[in-house]
Amino acid sequence: MYQARWEPMANCIVARSQRPLVTVTPTFSTGRAHVAVTNPAGAVLGTFDIRQASGNATEVAYRSIYGGPTTDAGGDAKDIADRCA
Repeated sequence: MYQARWEPMANCIVARSQRPLVTVTPTFSTGRAHVAVTNPAGAVLGTFDIRQASGNATEVAYRSIYGGPTTDAGGDAKDIADRCA
């Protein structure tokens, strides 16, 4: 749980997830965002689910085909979210 507004945090996660040879696709809806990170063939490498929990609190969940959010294979997802908070 982060003490940050969900929309700026989602935009920051999109920007920080940009890397060579991946495509980052955000989808926004009321109070939440879904960010998919795919390889050049279109296979999903990982996804961020960002949602407004209450007030200024934002919840971020990350799922990867490679590993957990703090592993190098997971793309440093927790570090990305921490830097955006």
